[in-house]
Amino acid sequence: MVRTHGEGLVHYQHDPVVLPNGNLLLADHSEPQRAIELDAQTGQIVWQFVVPRQLVRDANRLPNGNTLITGSTAIIEVTPRGRIVWRFGLKMVLEKNDAPGRGFYKAERISAPR
Repeated sequence: MVRTHGEGLVHYQHDPVVLPNGNLLLADHSEPQRAIELDAQTGQIVWQFVVPRQLVRDANRLPNGNTLITGSTAIIEVTPRGRIVWRFGLKMVLEKNDAPGRGFYKAERISAPR
């Protein structure tokens, strides 16, 4: 069986991940660029975070419920309510045509050794 999710809602999606609740978390290259969570049953957006002025490449849900989002010039962690916890960024502006080959591509959260 093949299912289609987000038809008409997302464009050029990137790096989808199935969450433990069955929903899909992905980077959406629509305008505006955003990370979104789609309800797997209804196909509707249940959470989103818009990342201004950059290409969103990846989104990962962290064990604490926050989301790690990788953009072309910044990596950010946001809470479920959309508050930025921290941000690591490059001091450069990439034009849309330059972004795919430059900047950040993917980030993973790792724990410090105990």
